[in-house]
Amino acid sequence: MARPGDRDFDVFFRSRFDRAARFAFLLCGSATQAPEIAQEALISVHHRWGELDDPDAYLRRSIMNLSRSAVRRRILERRHAWRLERRETAAVESPIDEMWAELGQLSQDQRSVIVLRYDEDFSIDEIAGLLGKPAGTVKSLLHRGIDALKEAIRDQP
Repeated sequence: MARPGDRDFDVFFRSRFDRAARFAFLLCGSATQAPEIAQEALISVHHRWGELDDPDAYLRRSIMNLSRSAVRRRILERRHAWRLERRETAAVESPIDEMWAELGQLSQDQRSVIVLRYDEDFSIDEIAGLLGKPAGTVKSLLHRGIDALKEAIRDQP
């Protein structure tokens, strides 16, 4: 039996899933993990559906936290990968892969700020509120991240 508000959530889910998966991909860099992260975040929204004042903000925060955890897991896996035989990585195949390769070199905070600013079109103050950091820190993270990306582009053959 459907609970009250389930129909509203169904509309919310259908209208947000693709964007949520894209946001997750830009944060974690994994095309296979991104839809799973988006779905897990949307499930979290569903569990709190009746009590959320701003489900979109809760969804973004959930995606950011889940993406951060996914990246941390991958870092731990890499640290222990020396025990396993490694295969050579494939050459970059597309511009999105190149973009992710460069974004992946940034710190998690720099990557989050750049994605929120340029993909989600958030203002500095909105990003600061979402990340719980002062606006000056957000500006600094954005500036340093952009400088790092510019440097990487300059160094490409």
